[in-house]
Amino acid sequence: MPVLHIIGAHAAAGGKAYTTGPERGEGEPFVVGQAFGGDEDIMVDFVDPNFESILVSLRLLWEDEREQEWPLNGTMTLDGKDYAVRCGAD
Repeated sequence: MPVLHIIGAHAAAGGKAYTTGPERGEGEPFVVGQAFGGDEDIMVDFVDPNFESILVSLRLLWEDEREQEWPLNGTMTLDGKDYAVRCGAD
């Protein structure tokens, strides 16, 4: 059964940065609170290390949901502000 597993992340916008570890970049620590992936979208919420509040949310849609291939387009919400994002494979 395929599942969504986030191995690391770095998010920065508006002068604020969060990271799952120094290997991903500088920023305040955050962890994956919940992550869901479906045929049409991916949703991830990153929370503070105490799991007390959501710091960053990602809501992404496959550009071609029939193929579920990169890229994805969507919105990152960081500190209450929405940013348009595009995610691609490296």
